[in-house]
Amino acid sequence: MTKIKFFKEKDYYYGFKASGHADGGEYERIVCAGISALTETFYFSLIELLGFRDEDIKEEVSDGFLSIKICENYIDDKVQFAFKYLILGLKKIDETYPRYLKLEV
Repeated sequence: MTKIKFFKEKDYYYGFKASGHADGGEYERIVCAGISALTETFYFSLIELLGFRDEDIKEEVSDGFLSIKICENYIDDKVQFAFKYLILGLKKIDETYPRYLKLEV
């Protein structure tokens, strides 16, 4: 199961941590691909659409683990929209494949 926990200060998201694999069933590849597509699109949206530099984002990646924390400017409405877009997509995956994903928002 993949577990994703979002980090929030007051009403503002500033990062998340995803760990584990959505394995053990016929839909594991679909779920893993969906989670990867959403989280990678989120990261590249910060850089390519919102003007973040690599040093503005603290990122840790290893097999079955991804952590992203925004170091500054995370209160911006556009950044919050990006977080809400990511959360919406992950919630839809969770609703369809609940045994593969656990969200903590």
